[in-house]
Amino acid sequence: MRTVPTFSATAALVLGIGLSLSAFGQDRPDLLGEWTGTVRFMAFDPTGAYGDQGTEPQYREPQTTLTLIEENDGRYLGTMRFGDAEEAFPKILIVASDGSRLFAADLAGTSSGWMIDENHFELCHTQSNLEQDHMIVSCIDFERSNN
Repeated sequence: MRTVPTFSATAALVLGIGLSLSAFGQDRPDLLGEWTGTVRFMAFDPTGAYGDQGTEPQYREPQTTLTLIEENDGRYLGTMRFGDAEEAFPKILIVASDGSRLFAADLAGTSSGWMIDENHFELCHTQSNLEQDHMIVSCIDFERSNN
């Protein structure tokens, strides 16, 4: 025997579907502009490819600037510059559909991270190369610059 759902059961179903769909349709953050942060960097680099050659880990904390200049549906194009360096290298970044997770790439590899709040996000990078015998890990807590 089939029964017709009651109004409250139907309303609960519609409300539940609506809440579920709103989680998938979250707004992505606006990341255009300049972001600065300090890199927490660690490298094991016996060949000297990323600094001093040796068997001891290297620890550095350079300042960095990420400038995101173009956006298309949560996909960003920009440049990244370390310290006072004149040269900036290309960086691409995408915001996942949840509006929180971030994935980025540049010529040195890939990074992943997450939004902390509308003015802060963190990106972490790993890199290893068996042929060059080095390993790198780093995280940057970016803060939106006032621009």
